[in-house]
Amino acid sequence: NIRNSRTDGIPSKVVALAPNASTENKSIDRETLIRYLRLLNQNENIIPVLLIAPNEKERSYANSINESFGNNLVVIEADLNAIASVIKNVDLVVAADTVIKHIADLCTTPLLEISKGESPFLKQGATHTGNLILTDSLLNRNFKAQDSVNSKITAEDIYASTIYMFSTTKNKKPRISDGTTLY
Repeated sequence: NIRNSRTDGIPSKVVALAPNASTENKSIDRETLIRYLRLLNQNENIIPVLLIAPNEKERSYANSINESFGNNLVVIEADLNAIASVIKNVDLVVAADTVIKHIADLCTTPLLEISKGESPFLKQGATHTGNLILTDSLLNRNFKAQDSVNSKITAEDIYASTIYMFSTTKNKKPRISDGTTLY
């Protein structure tokens, strides 16, 4: 059991990360992902898990990320038949705009969507109450693919939003970078 991997007796939260999207500019970039995982690993109450599709490209990517952590990350490979069962057993899904975000929303598993890249204006976001979307500033965001390379979303923004998602009172908004929006 992943939750029992902590030895301090404090209940842990499992955060499942689905960083890869159908296009690279919608995905969470490698540098940001590694920094975010490092921040999560500093919090003894959070256990990060990488969610990947069952294909060689995703396996190779996950292995290269895992090498940065001494191969100590939990990586779960699941196809569409199994992914809902995984998602139902985590505390939070952090995902780029993928089918994973839609499944998490349908399973009513808390979701933090990282929205970058091409997207129709006012696209369908998460519908489950409490789910959030982190994106570049809505005032300045251009929803065309070629304009997403300069995303201002940082690992610290994703981490602050993650901690906010776990807050029971939600009375203190997370500090995120200028040029980003959490809604």
